[in-house]
Amino acid sequence: MNMGTRHSTEWVNAVEEGLSSYINFFVDDAKLLRVIRSNEDCMDLQGDIGKIREWSQKTVDIWNSLSEEIVAAESVHKFNCIKADMETGH
Repeated sequence: MNMGTRHSTEWVNAVEEGLSSYINFFVDDAKLLRVIRSNEDCMDLQGDIGKIREWSQKTVDIWNSLSEEIVAAESVHKFNCIKADMETGH
């Protein structure tokens, strides 16, 4: 299993955790399904939608944080390369 597949599986498991409705995943999308026979079914579906929204926001926050770290690391790397070029005269 490559890293992409492993991480994808972890993300899918994290989304599914705690849901009472069925979720169908696509490449970059998901569909939440539930048979509605009562008001309780409707409320449960709405609760699952809320859980996915919360998970999505946490995921965005994590990716934003990682992006900031990557940008900071790239900046340090570029600075070190420029500094090395100046020291060696290249």
